[in-house]
Amino acid sequence: MAGSGSVVGLILGGVLTSSLGWRWVLFINVPITLGAAALAPVLIRESRAETTDRSIDYAGAALVTGGLVAILYTLVNAGSAGWGSAETIGLLGLGAVLLGVFAWSRARSARWGVDRERSTPGTRRSRGRPRGPGACAALPCSSA
Repeated sequence: MAGSGSVVGLILGGVLTSSLGWRWVLFINVPITLGAAALAPVLIRESRAETTDRSIDYAGAALVTGGLVAILYTLVNAGSAGWGSAETIGLLGLGAVLLGVFAWSRARSARWGVDRERSTPGTRRSRGRPRGPGACAALPCSSA
C-alpha cells in the first residue's frame, strides 16, 4: 500500500508541476491540512489516559533537549573545531552526561510505566512490552 501511495504521489506531483507550476506543490498541502484538521475531531476519538497526574516533566525535557543539542552542535561543528579539540570532547561529554542523567531520572520515576510489583527484582523491565530508558534508547535504532 505504501509503495502505491509513493507512485501515485510522484505521478500527481508531476502532473501538478507540469500543469500549474512548481509552487502548487507547496500550496496543495493547505486544503489537505485544513480538511484533515476539520475531520479529525469527528473521526478520531479521544485517547487520553484516565489519570489525574498529567504534569509536564520540565526537568526531563530540559535534560534531553540540552543533551541532544550539545551532541548535535558538536557533530555539526567538529569539522572546523577539530575532533580532538577540547570543545568537541567537552560538548560530547556534556551531552552524554545530560542524556545519562535523563535516563537515570526516568528509571527512578514512578510515572515512567515500570510496574514495580510485577517486574523481576534487579531488572528494569516488566512483563509484556519493553519499558523505561532501554525502550527509549532503542527508539532511534528502530526508526532508522
